[in-house]
Amino acid sequence: MEKITVTAAAKALRTGKVSAAELTRLCLENIEKLDGELGAFLHTDPDKALEAAESADRLICEARKSGEEYSLPLLAGIPAAVKDNLCTCDAPTTCASLMLKGYIPPYDAAAVEKLRDAGSIIVGKTNLDEFAMGDSTQNSAYKKTKNPLDPSRLPGGSSGGSAAAVASCMCAFALGTDTAGSVREPAAACGIVGFRPTYGGISRYGMISLASSMDTVGVLSHSVADCAAVYLSLAGRDGRDATSRGSAVCSDLAERLAEGGTDALRGLRVGIIQDLCDMASGKVKKAVLDAAGTMEKYGAASVQVSVSDLKYAPAAYSVICAGEASSNLARFDGIRFGHRSGGGFSDISEVYEMSRGEGFGAEVKRRILFGTYVLGEGREKYWEAAAEVRRRIRREIENALCGVDILLYPSALKTAGKADGAVFDFTGAEGICSLPASFAGIPAISLPCGKDGDGMPVGLQLAARADGEELLFCAASALEEVLGSGR
Repeated sequence: MEKITVTAAAKALRTGKVSAAELTRLCLENIEKLDGELGAFLHTDPDKALEAAESADRLICEARKSGEEYSLPLLAGIPAAVKDNLCTCDAPTTCASLMLKGYIPPYDAAAVEKLRDAGSIIVGKTNLDEFAMGDSTQNSAYKKTKNPLDPSRLPGGSSGGSAAAVASCMCAFALGTDTAGSVREPAAACGIVGFRPTYGGISRYGMISLASSMDTVGVLSHSVADCAAVYLSLAGRDGRDATSRGSAVCSDLAERLAEGGTDALRGLRVGIIQDLCDMASGKVKKAVLDAAGTMEKYGAASVQVSVSDLKYAPAAYSVICAGEASSNLARFDGIRFGHRSGGGFSDISEVYEMSRGEGFGAEVKRRILFGTYVLGEGREKYWEAAAEVRRRIRREIENALCGVDILLYPSALKTAGKADGAVFDFTGAEGICSLPASFAGIPAISLPCGKDGDGMPVGLQLAARADGEELLFCAASALEEVLGSGR
């Protein structure tokens, strides 16, 4: 199936070779044909999407008549999907949980606002692990998502619905959220590109939080240039999110990246995180190191760097994530927010117990229980130890970046696993490759760099200093070009 890329579609729309309505119909047809098996979407509204596409076509036509078509936002008329933990005022936002079944927010998330302002067409809301708690997209209350490259395998998570939608051409790009790899890991599993910005690079207003100190909005697409185009449309300071920040990326970067070129690799200093390469499977390690060798052929210089405390990262993450999730989800009590049980109650505590018992799934309950425990009085030592590990890893990452321009390491330790019904274990080490960027709050991008013996994609990750998105995009785009068909 032919890929729908943002940069190619934008050019075709501006020259009149295709209309937004035609692109949107193509995506909706793909959803109708494929999503019954793949389970990428929780909600679609074809009539509303086509109405928005026709409105975009009128604007594009008027701009073309006046010779101002290239002044239009790059995303005008481009079909997109949105992860179902980002608020939408015209569609349900359920977080894949019975707790929010049928909930339609009274406002849009900031990222969704910016998509609409840019003229992008939202074709639907995508599936996720419930409240973004998982790495498989099997922990949804409504359906399980399959990997489009091999439906017997997992699509990654928690943004697996967004990754599957992009990989199967049901949209040109999708928004996800990334706390500890929930964009980058499914991108690697499905053979596409996944980008996490500097913490605060995209406003989190209207994003239903998991762990607020690490949550980001992210982008999934078919190319680095596409990720850059979407990021440029979404980034910026937002007074409704105190952690948001401005972007230092040049406004024409997406167009420059689309033109290609490998100059960004010449003289680039690359730090290979050897600790993570050594933990990876043989096929993954080889593909990642081969890609590093290819960068050297084009003028990059690589050195090995070590982040010795990474071995403690999964345990620290499990404490921090569960503690923050327990706090964030306390609002869903059956009275102010969320599902309310219809059973008879003798007191207020029974309202909480029955409503939360019915509304939350098993993985969410596990994390709430663990998070409540580690935040309990007299157990501060657990939180303090986890916070110290995060600080130490952040310092190690920052020190490593003092000597190099970019870090390189696997996106995941292995390729997409079989969908065997296993439940995600949030205390395990499977997500360790995602934690350096999440703990340090720095931008990172995952792109395909090869395949394993079964033909499943291997993901490679690049990370840069905070606010280093422009360098990151340039290096990743150049690497994407030189890898070519070897991806």
